Formats: sequence, C-alpha cells, structure tokens
Amino acid sequence: MTRTFVAIDFETANASRASACAIGLVKVIDGEITKTFSSLVKPHGRHSDFGNIQVSKHGITSDQVANAPTMRDLWPDVRDFIGDLNLVAHNAAFDFAVLQRTLRSWNIIEDVPKGYCTYLTAKQKIILISYRLPDLAKEFNLSPFNHHDALADARACAELALHLMGTSGEIDTLTQSRASNDRFISKARTLQVPVDYSDINLDLFDFSTATLLEGKHVLFTGTPLGLREKSEGWFWVEALGGIVEKNWTSKVNILVTCTQDPRQLKEGHDKSSKHEKAEAALEKGQNVEIIDEEMFLRFLPNLKGED
Repeated sequence: MTRTFVAIDFETANASRASACAIGLVKVIDGEITKTFSSLVKPHGRHSDFGNIQVSKHGITSDQVANAPTMRDLWPDVRDFIGDLNLVAHNAAFDFAVLQRTLRSWNIIEDVPKGYCTYLTAKQKIILISYRLPDLAKEFNLSPFNHHDALADARACAELALHLMGTSGEIDTLTQSRASNDRFISKARTLQVPVDYSDINLDLFDFSTATLLEGKHVLFTGTPLGLREKSEGWFWVEALGGIVEKNWTSKVNILVTCTQDPRQLKEGHDKSSKHEKAEAALEKGQNVEIIDEEMFLRFLPNLKGED
C-alpha cells in the first residue's frame, strides 16, 4: 500500500443522496497531488429540487446546473479518473452513498464503493471538540479553503488524509468506510440473465401521479404477470425511493403478492411462506401492508401526457 488515492467530495441539491449537484476529485500519487477534476452535476429529474438548507451552504442553484452534465454523462470520465485507486472522503459514508445512489438514479449499477474516511480516522486519533473539515484543517495548519466547494473540499480532504497518514504512513492507516449495500445491485447480480432496464427513460414519466415509497421496505412473492420479471418490480421500488427486500424480515412494510404457482407451495398451504409471515406480523400489530400486483402497478408513474 502507498500514499496513493483519490479524494472525492459531493454537494447535493437536497437531502436525497441521489441528488449530487457538484463533484470534486483530487488524485494523489505517492503523497503528491497530481491531478484534479470537478464539475457541476445536473441531478435526475426526480431528485432535482434544490433545498434552502443545501443552497445556503454551497450556493449552487437549479439554474446553475440546468445545462450541466448529468452523472450518466460524467461517469465514464469519473470512472477513468478513479481507475483502480482507493477512494478517500471526509464523512465517506455520505459521499460514497451519494456516488452510489446518484449512479443508481441513472440505472448505472456499480459495486459498493470501498475506501477510507478522514472523519472517522481523525476521531480515532485525536480528541477535539469538532471534526468538521475546516476545523481539522485549521487544527493541523493545512491550507485554507472554500468549504462546500466540492473541489476545494476534496483537496482539503486529500491534505488531511496525508497529514493523518504521517510521513511514513500508508493508506491503510486510515479508517475504512463504505456505503450501505445497494439491495438492487445484490439482487440483480444473482439473476442468471443480467438485468438491464436502461430502455426505461424515467424522464418520460410523471412521478407526481405515483405513490412514493421513500424508506419503505418492499417484498415480492409469487410470479408477476404485469411486469417483465420480478426484477422490474425491484427497479420500480428503487425508482419510487423504496428498499427492496428479497426475504421476509421484520423491516418489511409492504408485501406484494403476485400469481402463485401452487407447485411452489408447501403441502397443505395455499399461500407462500412470505405471505403467511406477513399475515402473522400484521396480527401482531407490525406496520406491514399486504397488496396484490394490480395495486402495486397503480403505484407506478404514468407516461407524461397520459391521463
């Protein structure tokens, strides 16, 4: 391992981790900053509202990103810039999740980012009142910078990472961090035939007519008839802000019951085990709703221009 990595920072349009509106990258080779990359980013339409809190911090507005490239446009250059180097970020769980979920909003499936966090490392190495990036930069006499500018923050993170490593340290002296698992990715990759829904242009859909599933854990049972495959149901759950579950857990909020092949049922049972567990949980007062596939299809957005 060496003092070689890419520092990354995002600014977001709103509280959604899928709303990246600016990206900054700083490449460090053998302890020296060698290259930078930055760009404004136009968020996907479903994540494009700009929150007052976020704008007050970074000053980026919807007008400024109106003609900016999307992450789908930028990803080939970003991927080439990062290459096979480790990522480093300050509060990496946030930045890695923004990268992952912003890509996901454009149907780009990538591995969960793995890298290192200067925030966690600093907390483990030294006791301070604040571990904010500008406060740490001041504490360690690093270069002053414009906080909440993505490139400036990435550069400050790179300098902080090098400081925390020390002159003889290596990248693995930093604390590792990674984004939470993308449930759609893990499931899509277990299918025998790769799933590709890139033909679904979400910009053509009116999400104001849809039922948003933000934070809801959704489980399917049976074989869908109105969807191409069960995986298309997973796609739409993610598009509506929900979380796909593959097996029954106490987190499930919605069970979607599709056509059930009786040959797949246990002897003497007329419902799947998932269905039975959901009914048992419902009787115990758990917050779970059981709906059929027809009702789930009503959750989906209409094509713009349709009644």
